[in-house]
Amino acid sequence: MTLFFVLVTIVPSLIALGYLIETDPKRRRAFREPALGHERYIVPPLALLVLPGGATLAAGTFGLFVLWFSTLTVVGWIMAALSPDAWRRIGARLEAWTGLAFRRVEGGR
Repeated sequence: MTLFFVLVTIVPSLIALGYLIETDPKRRRAFREPALGHERYIVPPLALLVLPGGATLAAGTFGLFVLWFSTLTVVGWIMAALSPDAWRRIGARLEAWTGLAFRRVEGGR
């Protein structure tokens, strides 16, 4: 049951963090990616990023909060360090492995 609760708290936070990393204007300029062709949403991803941690504290599981926070910190740092080309290769491998289509946030105006 604890493993399920860990996954339920970590996965949405990592998805939100991935969106924030992918749409960050400074990071897009640094990797010479085109600007976003649409508005960048901040509040919903930040809420999805933080609320699972609040849920672990509200449940009274401080150990799970530390696990959530440390996983989010380390994996988030790794996610931010990878180049967009590396993400494309990872996405292609995941698509081949799972058969699901992984969509990137595309830029352009």
